[in-house]
Amino acid sequence: FSAQTPFQLGDLARAQNTLQGFSLSADEAFESISMIGDIAAVTGGDIQEISIAFGQAAAEGRLMTQDIRQLINQGVPAVQLLADTMGVATSEVFDLASQGEISFEILQQAFREATREGGMFANGMQQQAGTISGLFSTLKDNVSIALAELGETIVETLSLREVIPAFTKRIQQMV
Repeated sequence: FSAQTPFQLGDLARAQNTLQGFSLSADEAFESISMIGDIAAVTGGDIQEISIAFGQAAAEGRLMTQDIRQLINQGVPAVQLLADTMGVATSEVFDLASQGEISFEILQQAFREATREGGMFANGMQQQAGTISGLFSTLKDNVSIALAELGETIVETLSLREVIPAFTKRIQQMV
């Protein structure tokens, strides 16, 4: 997945772990990372910071005004997205949030609508992955994956899991 996005594997893993830490299942977190990634790719926001705001709303079961501000700070037009999803004026969004009237499900729906075909963030990661920055990110991920596989082959071929502890024990005996 990461090799096809403009994000590094570590960033995606941290965001995934953050969402799971806020009690989303692995599948829910992965679906959310796909939406959050599209949004972050287009807005230039930090995928981890957007994941934190999203996860906080998931844990609360509702979107708080603080969460909306966090999303706005990451370039996400949260007020507009929510207003469009709920069919209300943008001027009403903060009042509704302060009254606890914006459920996490509404936030999820807003993100789904914004990232599906025709939405303002549709295919955001795919588009960003095609830029020179995205291409370098993809290259780095693919090289990292290849080196990890090569490293595992070296470990197995040279029996390093057995050799290194034996070597360490031998050094300790000599000391």
